[in-house]
Amino acid sequence: MDKKRSRSKELLDSKKDRISELPESVLSHILSRLPTEDAVRTSVLSRKWEYKWTSIYNLTFDDRKRFRYSHRWRKWKVQKQPKKTDFMNFVDRVLALSKNSSIKECHLLFLDVYDPFRMKTWITAALSSNVQRLLISYAADLVLPRWFFTSDSLMNLELKLCKIKIPMNISYSNLRILDIHGVEFQNDESLQSSHLVFTFPVLEEFLSSGCKWWNMKLLEIKAPRLARFEMTDSSFECVNDGPNDCKIEVRGGNLAKLKCGVDKFANFYFSSTSTIVDASLHYSEPYTIDDLKLRMETSFRACMILRQVSAFIRSLELSTDLVQVLSHRYPSCRLPFFYKLTHLKVYSARMAIECDAALIDFLKEVPFLESLLFTGQYSSKAAGNNDGIELMSGNFLCCLKVVKIEYSSYFPSPVESHLAKFLLRNAVRLKEFLIYQEHKRHEADQVKNKLLNCSRGSSHVFILCI
Repeated sequence: MDKKRSRSKELLDSKKDRISELPESVLSHILSRLPTEDAVRTSVLSRKWEYKWTSIYNLTFDDRKRFRYSHRWRKWKVQKQPKKTDFMNFVDRVLALSKNSSIKECHLLFLDVYDPFRMKTWITAALSSNVQRLLISYAADLVLPRWFFTSDSLMNLELKLCKIKIPMNISYSNLRILDIHGVEFQNDESLQSSHLVFTFPVLEEFLSSGCKWWNMKLLEIKAPRLARFEMTDSSFECVNDGPNDCKIEVRGGNLAKLKCGVDKFANFYFSSTSTIVDASLHYSEPYTIDDLKLRMETSFRACMILRQVSAFIRSLELSTDLVQVLSHRYPSCRLPFFYKLTHLKVYSARMAIECDAALIDFLKEVPFLESLLFTGQYSSKAAGNNDGIELMSGNFLCCLKVVKIEYSSYFPSPVESHLAKFLLRNAVRLKEFLIYQEHKRHEADQVKNKLLNCSRGSSHVFILCI
């Protein structure tokens, strides 16, 4: 009898709701890890669970489930369920009932277009809950509350694809990361100034790509703790005059990593460059442009950036298009001397014989280079007669130890490259010459044998073709 009673007690204990007995903080943590829709659905479990979800601190509102991508028409199409009004009512309800006074993350990911006042109300609700990380992806005009630009709670802000009007002074006292992609910034119509000031006392990363800046003549970024700065594929436009020059001033004494898009209309100035270790220069226009004046002007802007960092950087990344553009400098504009540069990466979807000559010219300013990496495709223009490889005098390439060439596809073989033969002959301390090929791997031994027959400055070089 005692055994039966103990058995019955065990069965009752096994059916006991142990999850509901967990502390509120633990339940909030568990529910916050779920998708917001699933967390809200727990309200149907029982009356006790009806409002448990209101304490979650991570909110994600994503209307992409209402769409499906049509590969035939190459665009997003609306599905019948759920309806747009149902989704908007869901967002309204969650933000209205949320009782967490400190939201850690809020994601607003929208493909559809919503009423501007409603969007502003949703963002205001998130800011009122002291949101720390805010992500907004919205391909339409976005009306923001005025105090959005001076929020004290935001630590991580990501904006994608939206169009916003901004005041001329923006200040975030606790923001650590600012990531903006495909955003259009327009002057507030009530202001006539073309000088925009960002003030970030503790910002560590400023990341910008594909953004358009309207009516900006001076963009000033004050961030004393900034460690990483990226600005690529930006455009600067005036409503009446089209493209215009813009000066970008970055004022910070802790910058270590730099990535810039070289543009005829962008003039970069860095108040302190002594801490920069890694630099990358990106050039989005194809080298085939016929406008020689444009190439020379772009080359001048690139040289101005390189001169600011040449004495300090140890690693540099360049596109082959930019290397070619740098060869079209004004006669009075010399390439800077790179005193500490030891690692160079050259990347592109195309690599031709023209780049060989331009890159050799660039390498003359990098005496202490230790490693060289190429990535991209090889052009058929690289073929030709490459006899009579130049032997440089002095300490040219005396420190180069490793060369890596990574080709996704090429025609003809990389051994026809004037640059490859030039490096083998002049790098007297070269230890490794590596070629990675995505196609024609069966020709690896043939490529290796041809390279071994080339004139080499180092008798200890190890050649590997994969």
